[in-house]
Amino acid sequence: MKGNNISTSLEMLNIQRWMKDAACKGNTEGDWFPEAPGNYPAVKIALSICSKCLVKQECFDYAITRPELSGIWGGVTSRKRGKLRAEGINND
Repeated sequence: MKGNNISTSLEMLNIQRWMKDAACKGNTEGDWFPEAPGNYPAVKIALSICSKCLVKQECFDYAITRPELSGIWGGVTSRKRGKLRAEGINND
C-alpha cells in the first residue's frame, strides 16, 4: 500500500512540473472548456495556443487516460479524445 502512495505522489509531482510550463496556464484568450462542439473563434485560439505549447504531448498523455476530463487538453477536444480512445489511437 505504501508503494502506491509513493507512486501517486511521484505522478503528482511530474504532473505539476509540466503543468507549470503549459502555454494555457493563466491564459484567458481561448475557450478551454467549450460547452458546445464546433470551431468557434475562442476554440480556434485555444487550439492555436496548444499547437505551440512545449508540454503539449505531456498534456495529451494526461488527458487521454482520463475520460472524465472535459475541455481542450494537449491540443485535442474532449470529443476528439473520445474518438481517439474508441479507435485505440494515442496521438503520438
